[in-house]
Amino acid sequence: MSTLSTSATSFAANQTKASWWHRARTSNLSVACLVALVLFTQVLLNSLDMLVYGAVIPCLPALVLDKFHGTPKDIGFLFGCFAFGYLVATPLFGILSDKYQNRRYGLMLGTSCIISSTLLFAWSSSYTVLAIARVCQGASAGASWTIGLGMLADAFPVERLGRAMGTVILSHTVGFLLGPVLGGFLYDYGGTLAPFYFCSVFGLLTLVGTVCIAEPIKVSDQPMNSAKQPVPETATAVDESAPLLQLFSLISNPRITACLLCCFVTSAALAGIEPALPIHLESKYHVSTSTIGVIFIALVVPSFLGPVTGYLSDKFGRPLFISIGMVIMSIASILVGLPVSSYKYMLPSLCLFGMSNPLIHTPLMPEMGAAVTDMGSNAFAQVYALYNMAYSLGIFVGPLLAGVIMSCESIEMNRRFQILMLIFSGVIILSSPVIMMNQRKRTCYKNK
Repeated sequence: MSTLSTSATSFAANQTKASWWHRARTSNLSVACLVALVLFTQVLLNSLDMLVYGAVIPCLPALVLDKFHGTPKDIGFLFGCFAFGYLVATPLFGILSDKYQNRRYGLMLGTSCIISSTLLFAWSSSYTVLAIARVCQGASAGASWTIGLGMLADAFPVERLGRAMGTVILSHTVGFLLGPVLGGFLYDYGGTLAPFYFCSVFGLLTLVGTVCIAEPIKVSDQPMNSAKQPVPETATAVDESAPLLQLFSLISNPRITACLLCCFVTSAALAGIEPALPIHLESKYHVSTSTIGVIFIALVVPSFLGPVTGYLSDKFGRPLFISIGMVIMSIASILVGLPVSSYKYMLPSLCLFGMSNPLIHTPLMPEMGAAVTDMGSNAFAQVYALYNMAYSLGIFVGPLLAGVIMSCESIEMNRRFQILMLIFSGVIILSSPVIMMNQRKRTCYKNK
């Protein structure tokens, strides 16, 4: 009898423990802590990704010109290799992430690719190896951004998505802010390999932290209930088991198409200035690599407006803010290209150019998420895969165009940069009416 009594007591205790554990895992507090943990991990990944990307921006032109005796066209192609890896990896990670509803392993794989790419940079013995490293770096960015944005869309409702993304993108800004400065100083005072070894160590620490603190997460365990969330009459019925059909259905949505066009043209301008500006500064003003890294801060500091932009765009309308940002970017492109006597006079124009970035891209991503919700779908990773594909095409075309123009010998060196910025300005201003027309087809988001 004593044995049976002991067994019964033990069984009851185990049941109590199981019930307590179950309640703890399913409580609102636990869910909030888990989402905070996921967002913190994504902040680390985004910060690392942009730290690595930003650190090599001031170093790559010098590395190609000095070590491999390349040309400005080679520099533009090298920046375009990043976009190629980004473009190839983005749809793959988007489809797999939505299909298996597990974000963690993709993030870990993306971090591993960052480490691999930086080591390839450090050990590159030829221009080809350098190009492969940039492709790997682009693939890692495709993983972290596509899966990370899908994770945010899973965690936050549509009316709060702009603020959430604006806040998280601050990590992108911090990484991009620190990257060029650290990369430039490490390159000048520590040698060619110093920036890449630094980023590799930082990447390893982030990977270890991700493995230790993150547990497998399966988001969207319960499918959308059409009875509770009615689908608009204009929504497109999509078979979630057909990823390619899903992608084509998303592209056919006018709101998403307008956002993709905006993303393409603005990212081309943002990426095109990266290889062209160092060449222009070195040629005309004879500045050092570390100084170029500091000058890039002027482009990045205004991105701290992201959370404010996200809040205001959620309240007053995202297409309106996107259109304003495109007009500002078009004007700033002209101002940046104007000839001045000192590079210091370029800083206000670069700040204005950088300010347009959060005005455009902070509301752009939640606008696409809202379009998916209105379609009655939950394919957030796939729509952000489309965003990243448009972005990758932009950062592929922009540097290539910059490389061609900056190496055009029939044009005076000081005028090449001016012509490039005029081209970007014209394309952006011609594309902005598409966003304004799209605003008429929807109501503005407001906080209640």
